[in-house]
Amino acid sequence: MRNIKSLSSAENKLKKIYKKSAYEMILEQLKELIINGDFSPGQKLPGERILSQRFQSSRTSVRIALKLLEFMKLIEIKPGKGIFVVSNNTSIGHYPQFEWLHKLKQHPLMDLIEARKGIEPYMAELAAEHATVEDINKMEKELESMKLSIKNQKYGIEEASCFHELIFSASGNLILCQIGKSLKSLMYESKKISMTEGNRASQSLKEHQNILYAVKKHDKNLARQTMLKHLNNVEKNLKNKGILV
Repeated sequence: MRNIKSLSSAENKLKKIYKKSAYEMILEQLKELIINGDFSPGQKLPGERILSQRFQSSRTSVRIALKLLEFMKLIEIKPGKGIFVVSNNTSIGHYPQFEWLHKLKQHPLMDLIEARKGIEPYMAELAAEHATVEDINKMEKELESMKLSIKNQKYGIEEASCFHELIFSASGNLILCQIGKSLKSLMYESKKISMTEGNRASQSLKEHQNILYAVKKHDKNLARQTMLKHLNNVEKNLKNKGILV
């Protein structure tokens, strides 16, 4: 553990955030300080409130940045104990979704949502047309797992991502399926951001159940509509959090 003087020195390197994508700027600053050794392995980071004050940003933006750092295995968030650095050897190379995310210069999540809205409603329509009994059984099983995950306060993020991948596969279009799968890692990150607060996870489960209902009925128009409504709600949720403008 480093002493208080060293911790204060590292904190003084935190800069005020001016950009609208605040969580990305916070993520980059904290990641750089960890990698450069200003915050070393085992060291406790300032809490959300202090970081929010230092960055002059919302606690929501700080929380999102911390969750992404934890996913990158640079920090560990211990409820009731604090936030601790676990490594200063970034594994970003093992997470190409982050490399892509930070290469996009403006509103990367908006770019992702626009891409999904252009692709996934049509894929849901195709899934409603082509889904087999086996495909539908897999989707039902995934949503049951999602329901259990949410009940256990694990948000159902992985299960929701797998459900979308099952929609891709059921579409029967190999090219669209590959495009959809290429978005999966980024989709996972957007779900980590959007589903881990409030009752969004439960709302998302209901939206996925509506999509499945349309696919089971082989109602192509309804499948398209329910998927688009789901994606519109994802966008609305992120805008309400101030992540999208």
